[in-house]
Amino acid sequence: MVRRTVAIAFFAVLTAGEAGHAQTPADNASAPYAALTRCRSIRADAERLACFDRASATFEAAVANKQVAVVNREDVRAAKRSLFGIVLPDLRLFNDKEDAEPIQQIASTVRSFSSDGLGHHVMTLAEGGTWQTIEPTRFPPAVGDNILIRRAALGSYLANIGGGRAVRVQRLR
Repeated sequence: MVRRTVAIAFFAVLTAGEAGHAQTPADNASAPYAALTRCRSIRADAERLACFDRASATFEAAVANKQVAVVNREDVRAAKRSLFGIVLPDLRLFNDKEDAEPIQQIASTVRSFSSDGLGHHVMTLAEGGTWQTIEPTRFPPAVGDNILIRRAALGSYLANIGGGRAVRVQRLR
């Protein structure tokens, strides 16, 4: 299967560019990729090849210097899943038109938990996310319990722990 990749970049905002305006990190990040795509419009074979050689060397250097990262679609989906419940800034990495539906729920298992004695529990999931119940529950979770966390109204989340009734939870980290 052909693995599609998404080029993403993380740059510091640079000062004024050629046109006299500040360039955004996204402008700088996409420059090596844009240079590659511009080469396709050159008709003469020798000039097109020379353009591709220059642009690919620039792109390779940007990847080596960690200015650009090439990430496959499966890794992006895994990152979305691991960040479920955390409010993030609008990152172009997660704005894939083919995968535009946000994750609505995750299913996992409880790796560890602690309780405060008042019915509130902090749980670490198998993927590493940490969630806290924000309403008291009668029965504490157990290590290995299945947990289903889903989006609820007004930006809140509900969790069914070990097949029990749904309780409100919030993501801590």
